[in-house]
Amino acid sequence: MTNEISGGEVDNAVQASNIYGGVHFDTIRQPFIESYQKAIDHLSSDRSHTRIAAVCVLGELGQKYPSKRQEIIEQLCEYLRLTPCEETTAEDRVRATAQKVIATHLRPARNEHGEATNPEFWPEIDLDLSGTRLTDADFSSCEIRNGNFDDTIFQGGSNFTGARFRGTASFKRTAFNLGSHCFEGAIFENNSWFESIYFNGAAIFNRATFNRNADFSDLTFNDLADFAGIEVRFSIHFSYCLFKSAASFDSVKADFASFVHIRFDRFVSFANAVVQQEPRWIKVVEMDPMAYRFEDDDF
Repeated sequence: MTNEISGGEVDNAVQASNIYGGVHFDTIRQPFIESYQKAIDHLSSDRSHTRIAAVCVLGELGQKYPSKRQEIIEQLCEYLRLTPCEETTAEDRVRATAQKVIATHLRPARNEHGEATNPEFWPEIDLDLSGTRLTDADFSSCEIRNGNFDDTIFQGGSNFTGARFRGTASFKRTAFNLGSHCFEGAIFENNSWFESIYFNGAAIFNRATFNRNADFSDLTFNDLADFAGIEVRFSIHFSYCLFKSAASFDSVKADFASFVHIRFDRFVSFANAVVQQEPRWIKVVEMDPMAYRFEDDDF
């Protein structure tokens, strides 16, 4: 396998090997496959510090071998997909490290000219975290090609503020447990699906942008549902949704919107909302007849 590091870089390296948590990894002189396989093997160690070391080494290898970045991300996702043998603080640290490594390499930190300034950014990465359990997940300002979070369990909140999905984004049968779940200012470039979900905490989508179709179906919002200021280039569909708490669709701008089999148990506002095509309302029920607020809307 071709080593992607030049001989000059090896000669000039100040430190030809690294020690993580007492585990020796020679990530410069060893061929990729040896360091990579060693790190994968150590992910199954019964010592948490060794597993953390393996996660860090995988991140370092991805920096040095760009063609292997997708494979490395998939390995980290697979580790998070595994059900831990026991719930311990030590294992929580390993999983938090894996989440952090993934997120660090997905943040471009673009400047005012749109140029990525983060030297550790890995572009064009698909992120498949389906079936994983994530605690205090922070993917704010991340740039993801295609994102799959089907059957993912978010514990303690989740943060996708300012995230950009360049491909599709799928959140089907996802568990958003206690805590705030924020997609404020997120950009969905392609189709997105939020299906069969129970939001046990606040769902914040304000100022999000949907450049293709967005589907919100079979959802329960147990807390605040904030869709204020979202922009929808094509269409957004809400079907079979229950809003148990307040909901805001203020200042929404959409080409088309539909609400089918919806129930609002608390206050809902559509103030200053603008929908280009006449929205579709089918079996929309409000428990409180005074709950609606329409003000200068173009519905």
